[in-house]
Amino acid sequence: MLTAILLCAGGVATAQEPVSQQAASAQEEVGLPQLRASDFASPTSGSGLYPWLDHGPGRTPSLSWSERRGDGVTAMMWSRLREHAWSKPEEIAAGDNWFVNWADHPVHVASSSGSAMACWLQKVDAAPYAYHVQTRRRHAEGWGAIERLHQDATPTEHGFVSLELLPQSGYAAIWLDGGGGPPMTLRGRWIPFAGEAGPEALLDDQVCDCCSTALRRSANGRLLATYRDRAEHEVRDIRFLRLNGLDAAAKLLDSPPRFEVAQQGEIHADGWKMPACPVNGPAMATTPTVFAAAWFTLGKEERARVRLSVWPQAGTGGTTAFSSPRTLASGPQVLGRVAVCADSTGRLLVCWLEDRDGVGHWVGQLWLPLAGQLRPMSAPTSITEVSASRAAGFLRLAPAPQSGGWIAAWTEPDPERPRDGHLRLARIQPARPTADKAADGAEGGHRD
Repeated sequence: MLTAILLCAGGVATAQEPVSQQAASAQEEVGLPQLRASDFASPTSGSGLYPWLDHGPGRTPSLSWSERRGDGVTAMMWSRLREHAWSKPEEIAAGDNWFVNWADHPVHVASSSGSAMACWLQKVDAAPYAYHVQTRRRHAEGWGAIERLHQDATPTEHGFVSLELLPQSGYAAIWLDGGGGPPMTLRGRWIPFAGEAGPEALLDDQVCDCCSTALRRSANGRLLATYRDRAEHEVRDIRFLRLNGLDAAAKLLDSPPRFEVAQQGEIHADGWKMPACPVNGPAMATTPTVFAAAWFTLGKEERARVRLSVWPQAGTGGTTAFSSPRTLASGPQVLGRVAVCADSTGRLLVCWLEDRDGVGHWVGQLWLPLAGQLRPMSAPTSITEVSASRAAGFLRLAPAPQSGGWIAAWTEPDPERPRDGHLRLARIQPARPTADKAADGAEGGHRD
């Protein structure tokens, strides 16, 4: 695993994108606006690590993060955005035996009514990578009992959880499960708002050991999971699983519904052969008309790239596969760690990390899916400088309510305390013409 991290996080000597493709991409981006980032208030003024932003149709964003405390205690904190202010942070859980790192950290999902589900990793053995996924559900009366997500109780790795809200019945969860392995497996199950969880389902019997997963629900109720596969000859491309709708089934069946795979395949045959896990999973977003997936790959050409592809009609009607991917960035400076998020108009903001002369940059670009094709709506823009080390973790996105744009959250590592950092938030929007910006005044220092 360490070899893979050094290869991908430290930069790779790679070939460049063909000149013809570079020229075509550059021509498309001529005259497009830059993105601009302005301050967005944080719910905490203290330390904060590895944020997670949850959002969905009709739901205001909610934010969770980890706090390091004395005596080795880590706490998972949670806050909801109301109008332009965050609610008072709530402690979901805390412990001195948690496993929290830059790539695999606590996550949550929340409904507009306040019900929520949170997950974190708890060590169970002296081995460095033996931990279980613990969960807690929030009801009207507060946070409930702590329960293990998975059935397997062996002292092995479990993590990289993705959660999705099922508005009628509860939650869907997928995760990487090392029980009985190697190899690492992908599993899933349905969890009601209250009561006993449904049966586990084995979704893939051999996957990449430590790349994050993604799970999204379309407007018509379909679930799509994406993850990094581990195929023959160590090919580690991104696969998708279209899952039967659990929400409707939960209302119709007398027994809890089981995950069932309706369709599966590769998003694109990149052909990336990698002897170890690159710790660089996919990200997903949905609009009323498409699923969108972004990911990092070196491909068979050993060229670092960030790619974006869409599935028109959100998996119903029309095509039954993802479109040919667009390459958003290419070259040895591209480190991946992608994020993607749609706003109410269907525009997609894609972000990734680059190392520019030893300085990390979170870079963003807007894209609009039209008739199964992708059109750039902004030039690639550096949103902020950040450490290019693993301590910076991943950037997270959510659509900003009312005034539009996106909220971005990330970790700013503390140079004096390597295991600690600060939570940073910003609003991302396309830059306005000069006259409009002058009328607004110095928005960069504004706090919502």
